[in-house]
Amino acid sequence: MSSLPARRGEVKYNTSGLVGPKGDWTPRHAWYYQATLRQRLRGLHFHDELALADPGLRAYRFVDSGGRMRALAVWSGTATGRTVAGVALPLPAGTSRATRVTLTPGSLGGVPDELPTAGSQVLLNVDEKPTLVLLEGRNARTRLRDRRLTLTAAQVVRESGNGDPAAWVDEQALVGDPDMGKGGKPLNAWTPGSAVSNYPAVARLDLGLPRRVTKVYLHDLNAAGPFTIETGAPGAWRYLAEDKLTSYAAWKPHVVAESARQVRLTMGSYGANVAEVAVYARDYSGYGDWAERAFPGTEDFLAGAAAPGADPDGDGVGNLLEYALGGDARVGESGLLPVVSAAGPKVTLTYVRDLWLRDVTWAVEWSTDLVNWSGAGVGEVVELATPDCERRRAEVAVEGRSRLYLRLKVGLTAAP
Repeated sequence: MSSLPARRGEVKYNTSGLVGPKGDWTPRHAWYYQATLRQRLRGLHFHDELALADPGLRAYRFVDSGGRMRALAVWSGTATGRTVAGVALPLPAGTSRATRVTLTPGSLGGVPDELPTAGSQVLLNVDEKPTLVLLEGRNARTRLRDRRLTLTAAQVVRESGNGDPAAWVDEQALVGDPDMGKGGKPLNAWTPGSAVSNYPAVARLDLGLPRRVTKVYLHDLNAAGPFTIETGAPGAWRYLAEDKLTSYAAWKPHVVAESARQVRLTMGSYGANVAEVAVYARDYSGYGDWAERAFPGTEDFLAGAAAPGADPDGDGVGNLLEYALGGDARVGESGLLPVVSAAGPKVTLTYVRDLWLRDVTWAVEWSTDLVNWSGAGVGEVVELATPDCERRRAEVAVEGRSRLYLRLKVGLTAAP
């Protein structure tokens, strides 16, 4: 924190140390360091301090909800520019990968690089700036920061009110990153009209498939009025929050923290002016991360009820297909399954492909006897595309066959 001398020996502070002096919001190095710690340690909590041979070094251990060690933070507790080379950090049993994250100005997540594991320890150089070491076992689950979805007009469905509610998502390029304090200044709002009879004005956002939605940000443009946020589906909406929108040209955050495909937004009056909506969700880093939430405390996510081929909820949809299609392994559901139909000389299969999943392979295959399957001659058309998912239609020509079956086959592969 910097200070300026004031009268009679007083000290006047003009910055928090994260940004510049009053009126200057330029991020300082500490702003990026704090953002990196916040993102990389998300979902973990402090466990204990690790005693090192050098008493001048400090090391903290962080664990996940199941008590498994997932990260270490190490630094020198001096202020003399000290650097210590070749510091040995012991690793817990079963560690398959150790990734060093270096706090770096200009980077919100730091700079990662993999460390060679020498037996049950890693060696690294330590200075007075904390260094993170992320630990991964058999089922690697890297904690990722919340990610803002890029919304499009095609995802907006108006329920009531005049005008076009797509104005809530028409300036996504100007949104920036409100969650990190770097939101932009969109100006175009949905205006159903000034008459009282035009309200409430309601529209919903269809995210394409269930997302782990974490936050919804509203850009409060001007005036004031009630604005309601709900999640769920038509006929089964869950109230989340009501914002009176009493700010001016400011981003207003609302925590969701649940799986949702649709977000319903209601303008209660003419003064509820929202210029843009930003929706954040958290990515699954892999099948293991998804399964860990369904089966907390289970270490082996490739066996037992958590195995990709298991069906613990008994809905006929295996865990891997649930993961690929955005399902929940604990709740029986069939609405996520692909739709097969006959269209003239072709049989089609329509499904939604999640573009966030880095460890899933997709294939549509056909058969005439449910025994022998082939992908030859299958054509696919992208019917609807967003930055996060695609609705695809696979087609196979009947060509005189008396029977024709289609299936969606998903596989699990290592994430890049």
